[in-house]
Amino acid sequence: MQASHRGAGNSARSRLSAGSGRLKGGCGHDWPPHGAKSMWHCAILLAAASVFLITVAALAQPAPVPLNQLIHSSWTQIEGDTIAPTAMAQTADGVLWLGTRAGLVWFDGAHFVRWKPYGNEQLPGERITALRASITGGLWLGTSAGLAKLEHGHLTSYTTREGLPAGQVLALIEEQDGTVFVGTAGTAESGLASLTRGGPHVLARVRGLPDPAVLSLFEDSRHQIWVGTAGGVCRATSRAVDSCWLTKRPTEILSMAEDSEGHLLAIDGNRGILAIPNRPLGTPAAVPREKVPAARTLLTDKQGSVWIGTLGQGLFQLHAGKLEHFTRREGLTSDLVETLFEDREGNLWVATAGGLDLFREPKARRWSTSEGLSGSLVTAVCAARHGGVWVGTAGGGLNRLRQERFSPCFSDSGLKQSTVISLYEDPHGRLWVGTTRGFGYWSQGRLIEFRAPGGAQLDRVFAIAAGPGGDLWLADSQRGLLRVRGTRTEAAGMPQIPAGKVVYELASRANGELWIGFYDGGVAVLGADQRIAVYRPEDGLAPGAVQSIYEDSAGAVWVAAAGGLSRFRGGRWTTWSKEQGLPPGGVQSVAEDAHHGLWIGTAGGLLRLEQSDLNREDRSKPLSFSAYGPLDGIRLPTSRKMANPRMAASGDGRLWISTEDGLASIDPARVRSTPQPPPVMIERVLVDGRPVDADRQVAFRGRGFELYYTALSLTAPEMVKFRYQLEGFDPGWTVTTARHILYVNLPPGHFRFRLTAANADGVWNPAGAELAVHHRPYLYQTWVFRVILAGAIAMCAYGIYWMRMRQLRSRFRLVLQERSRLTHELHDTVLQGFVGVVYQLEAASLQFDKSPELAKQRLTHALDRAEQSLAEARRAMLSMRLTALDNHSLPEALLKEGRNIVEGTSIGCDMTVTGRVRQLRYDIEAALFLIAREAVNNAVNHARPQRVAVTLDYSGPGVRLAIRDDGIGFDPHARTDIPGHLGLAGIEERARQIAASLTLDSQPGKGTVVEIALAKC
Repeated sequence: MQASHRGAGNSARSRLSAGSGRLKGGCGHDWPPHGAKSMWHCAILLAAASVFLITVAALAQPAPVPLNQLIHSSWTQIEGDTIAPTAMAQTADGVLWLGTRAGLVWFDGAHFVRWKPYGNEQLPGERITALRASITGGLWLGTSAGLAKLEHGHLTSYTTREGLPAGQVLALIEEQDGTVFVGTAGTAESGLASLTRGGPHVLARVRGLPDPAVLSLFEDSRHQIWVGTAGGVCRATSRAVDSCWLTKRPTEILSMAEDSEGHLLAIDGNRGILAIPNRPLGTPAAVPREKVPAARTLLTDKQGSVWIGTLGQGLFQLHAGKLEHFTRREGLTSDLVETLFEDREGNLWVATAGGLDLFREPKARRWSTSEGLSGSLVTAVCAARHGGVWVGTAGGGLNRLRQERFSPCFSDSGLKQSTVISLYEDPHGRLWVGTTRGFGYWSQGRLIEFRAPGGAQLDRVFAIAAGPGGDLWLADSQRGLLRVRGTRTEAAGMPQIPAGKVVYELASRANGELWIGFYDGGVAVLGADQRIAVYRPEDGLAPGAVQSIYEDSAGAVWVAAAGGLSRFRGGRWTTWSKEQGLPPGGVQSVAEDAHHGLWIGTAGGLLRLEQSDLNREDRSKPLSFSAYGPLDGIRLPTSRKMANPRMAASGDGRLWISTEDGLASIDPARVRSTPQPPPVMIERVLVDGRPVDADRQVAFRGRGFELYYTALSLTAPEMVKFRYQLEGFDPGWTVTTARHILYVNLPPGHFRFRLTAANADGVWNPAGAELAVHHRPYLYQTWVFRVILAGAIAMCAYGIYWMRMRQLRSRFRLVLQERSRLTHELHDTVLQGFVGVVYQLEAASLQFDKSPELAKQRLTHALDRAEQSLAEARRAMLSMRLTALDNHSLPEALLKEGRNIVEGTSIGCDMTVTGRVRQLRYDIEAALFLIAREAVNNAVNHARPQRVAVTLDYSGPGVRLAIRDDGIGFDPHARTDIPGHLGLAGIEERARQIAASLTLDSQPGKGTVVEIALAKC
């Protein structure tokens, strides 16, 4: 890399001094010469002596791709700010580093990322002035306040405290042995220092410069270090200046480069580009200043072209004496060029004051009207056997390309119509041409015309081929199939071909067969014995219009159709279509290169397929191919027009393709060279949107696991493909162009993320990148938790079962108790009453004859007892449904029930309610009602009271029910339940059901108090 200094200015020029070294020059004198006059005389002699050699070298060099045909991309902003790099370098991992006035940025071809120092580390200065990749894989950074090395993510800084010369770092060079030369703006002392390895780097000043300010550094092909200053150019070692080339005129050596012949060029900020006598012959001639004004930086690329960046005049390319210019008008981000850089893939990067530009050579060369082609829309192309290429155009007539030059053939040569629709060179070397107003063959610069039978002009011949016996066959869009015999044209009747079949393609085979393709699909083959064989899609041929037929070097016939690609070999058809990975839209053209690679033209671009891939038996896997499209300089038409042929292979191995914006050529031998696979790296890892540290492994706990990755291919990064798999989770590999993947709800466990990538040429990186992934489980995802949870669930289930069974048993017990109570009640009341009725009826029957009056009394009494028993039965039945609570509050129901119980007796029943009456749960009110009724019944039936008092208290948070009587009482501790009567036991059971406390207070002769209290309800 060359670093330039923009502010050395006049102060640097005032410090000119004589160099201490002497360098042998090519004129037989010691350098520097004794005077400026002799120095310039020698430079002129060097230039004159080298003109012949330069001319020979220019003829030997391959013609460069014109600057306007290079694929140009540009970037102007990063995060809303102008990029404006001041320095560039590419490290061993493939990352392109950009130094800016606001820090360091790295670029992978797809996006820019601002570099941030690790922890508390800081650069010596924020503004980056020079960059250089280290041979150990790190990056040297020159800043406005010192030097730093970035390696493994950490910084090592060198400033004046470590012995670095004062001033901003303007240039950096690292030799193969690891010695680093650092050039600074300097002050009173030398601005050049060397940093040698030997454990820690050791800084040493390099003495003997003619001026302390080092403006540029350059290492030539012989690994000599050249130093550009404000006083001239010097050759330096790690300790001292060896020799200098000086001039008395003010100078500023801003940049240096070496051309393809090994001559040293330098940019003088005052005089333009100079030739430095670095060899016996020196550089023949510097670029005149008036042609490249305000030159600022130089770079010689791998093909020997010299690139010149200027201050305000854009970019220049010098190759074999030809100078080309590219400015902002053509798309450059700015005409003020800061620096130039060539990456390891051969791409040229131009840093300007307005952004970053990329120039790369396309895979295909394009020929247009700028190169002498007579028309932009190429309709047909045919390679000549004796060299050159015939090119037919729409509106521009016929052209011949020989030795990189076009020779147009216009209407004064007999070509009456300027639109060519078909070309064919017969076995005799004659070129047959079909146009929209004539047909014939090209001979000695003239078109010898042939007409249709009857003398009409042939104006729609779109396919031409030789058939059996050497006859020429034509496909005419109006007249169908024709044949040329001798000097006349006749209709070619073929009764084997059904009427209405439209011929769409013709092709000749080496064995003399004529292959005929039809618009609605299928082909017919006319053999030397005049027999015709017809093949249809049901025979294995691809369906759709036949657009091209081609015989390869092995004798196989390829048919390009709208439905795919078919091969006829050994009497058998094999077809490839979308199911095998071909792009939709069918195949338009077919050709074979010198390496037996098959090239097909599709709507999606030009594809190259390997015969080994086409010959494999397993056709379930998709075809692998290299694709070339607009990014490679090839723009195929979206639909095929009736013109032939669309693609041809010439004797030098190149393929020629007709396009809608000129002629394209591609050299298969050149694109077959296997480029370096792109390095792959995982940029960052996010868990639930938060970044986490990840080197080769990551352990996390979260729901979302996010990966950002890249492949460092700066050539067509948009064509880079990725293949990834999370082993242990993904069922297989996934191919994508995205640079981001998100895994959601990943189960806990150990996984391995594997990633690889392929560049635009389809070359995969076999190593790729890997990341060990450990998704730590949450507590609820562990086996211990699951066992505990299962045990807890089992215990809960058992508890629920136990409670349910207890509840069922309790309910069953209550049912039994209720049945027992009801049974005893019916027995003690209803049944006993009816027994009395029976006795009365029996007595009446016995006295009916003897004492009718007494019998009548007995019957009356029996009826009364029966009514009473029925009432008691009705009351017992009603007690099962508690209808008393349906339309009454609890106090109302209790008062009514109490009065019903004491009705017909002398016992009084009182009801007292305190507090605000409120609605309770039904089960609580039902239990209280039944308890009160049972207590009142017990008092009336057994205690012989005068009064029964019922008290219901709502004043607290709960409720309290008390039943008092003034009867005979009993001893609660010595109570014995009457057999068959549940009485107090039923009251206790109902109190437990509603979680109420039961208090029983009674003494013989002092009455009884039954109190039920609920703390909260």
